[in-house]
Amino acid sequence: MVTEEWRLQTLKKEARSFRHYQKQIERYQERIILIEGKINNMHSPKLGGTSTPYSQHQKDAMLLKNLQAKEKLILKQKPYILQRDWVIHTIESIPSPAMKAVIWKTLVDGASIKEVAEEYETTADHLYKIRRKFMLEAMNEEYIKNYYLVQEAVRNLREAEHKE
Repeated sequence: MVTEEWRLQTLKKEARSFRHYQKQIERYQERIILIEGKINNMHSPKLGGTSTPYSQHQKDAMLLKNLQAKEKLILKQKPYILQRDWVIHTIESIPSPAMKAVIWKTLVDGASIKEVAEEYETTADHLYKIRRKFMLEAMNEEYIKNYYLVQEAVRNLREAEHKE
């Protein structure tokens, strides 16, 4: 049986990791773009200079190496995408736009309940209770099931990455 405390702590932990997930996705994406540039440059002749006299076999080997490197990076990036997207979808499932904003500000952006309560002209205790209620609603059976599926997929992707 999943407790209310587990549901709250899981959403908090994942939402607070959102920026880390996003940073990792961007880091891998930059590397993927660099490799794609190498792949595209292999097909373009160098203008105004001498081209390197690679044999077709060497070009094919370099292309294959770059394609494999790109696939590895995509595989490493995918767990972060799954985790980031779970956070987004879970918070987006909250029906109240104001509470989506409160939860985003306090969990993802790291604002204090007190700061956000002042912004909404309410007490921190009141906002904390309402936030808790909406977080529990967001962490319903469907989102808990999705959480477990994401965690399983992340484990499988990381195991596949280590086998290579």
